Amino acid sequence: AIETCLSVTRDVADAIERSEHLELVAYPELSIILFRRLGWSASDYHDWSARLARDGIVLCVPTLCLGETVLRLAFVNPHTSADEVISVLEDTLS
Repeated sequence: AIETCLSVTRDVADAIERSEHLELVAYPELSIILFRRLGWSASDYHDWSARLARDGIVLCVPTLCLGETVLRLAFVNPHTSADEVISVLEDTLS
């Protein structure tokens, strides 16, 4: 289960690195990814996160990293699909 979560984390991080509109804050060492959406303000992050959580799509929460608002994903469920998470990020953050 742990290795599956770490694999999903790496796959999602790699997809973020390939994105033209997303940027990793740092490559994950465990199952947490911090990333930014280029051009977004703190309120953009909070609005997007609240909408997707309310709609039951994904829980990707804003957090502060060195004073900057970024997004955080944490993978703890081995049934989480990297492809589904990547699809959500591509569809809703492009």
